[in-house]
Amino acid sequence: MVDVPRTKSTTTQTYEVGYKGVIGRKLVLAADVYHTRTEDFVGPLRIETPNVFLDPATLAGALGPAIAQALDDAANEAQANALLALDAAAFGGNENGTAADELTPLFVGGAAQIPYGTVSPEQAYDPTAIIMTYRNFDEAVTVNG
Repeated sequence: MVDVPRTKSTTTQTYEVGYKGVIGRKLVLAADVYHTRTEDFVGPLRIETPNVFLDPATLAGALGPAIAQALDDAANEAQANALLALDAAAFGGNENGTAADELTPLFVGGAAQIPYGTVSPEQAYDPTAIIMTYRNFDEAVTVNG
């Protein structure tokens, strides 16, 4: 886990020069020029609690044999035959006679994107809560106009 640095106050320096005047009692003329420099800009709240995800390669190694075994089971013959269409070359299959190797990446691709757990500090009052905090953008932002 990485410590989130203490948030610094945003500092803004602005210089502005302008002129406003009336010409001929009918025309108002105004001109302004400004330069603003903002440092340590504070961004919006963001979730900083780290999530734990399953490793796709390890998950594929565990799911692949289990899916193959389920499709080889005689009790699942109807489902295995229905899923055999995924093995066809027209659907991107390798035509090896089983849909297990086509189904495994589908399940792994979806399951590996779902958070398996959330890391929480031992000192947390509520270990199921998430941590939200502000972050500083260290680079200065300059605006002219």
